[in-house]
Amino acid sequence: MTDWPTSPNYMLSGTIHSLGMGSQFGDFGLVRNAAQGSSAAWTTANDAIYIPFTIVAPITAYLMAVENAATVAGNVDLGIYDINGVRLVSIGSTAMAGASTIQTFDIADTLLTPGTYFMAFASNSTTATHIHTGGGTAQWLRSYGVQQQATAFALPATATMVAPTRTNVPMLAIATKAVI
Repeated sequence: MTDWPTSPNYMLSGTIHSLGMGSQFGDFGLVRNAAQGSSAAWTTANDAIYIPFTIVAPITAYLMAVENAATVAGNVDLGIYDINGVRLVSIGSTAMAGASTIQTFDIADTLLTPGTYFMAFASNSTTATHIHTGGGTAQWLRSYGVQQQATAFALPATATMVAPTRTNVPMLAIATKAVI
């Protein structure tokens, strides 16, 4: 046994993604391999979706990503909201770039303490395609706490969340590092 102190927080570095609450992957490339999603267009321009995730120990979020599919058009906004719907950080309206790739965005380092948060996504285009988790129903998304908001592009300072009517979720990720 080593004399070096250990901390359970070391396991909290990695990524949190839209496939599961607090999923820990070493890099964004693994997100695609974890779930072979399908390509889908954002069905309603300017709508936002909010996907819950839980943090069990303090972490710092420093990067966000979305997986683009073959058609790149318009702008996206990604962000993180607290449980009360207050935006903590976002990338702002940013042009999609790179077809069939994971597009990453630097965000201001944002401390997340234990609790529930939402990763948010909005697009102003109905022709742009993204890789989505698919095949669900609106009820299925509601059962996982997913929320949405109409006319929310760019992402608002305070979200007005309602139960989703959509049936899929874009592949999003937040890169994190442990706070020790």
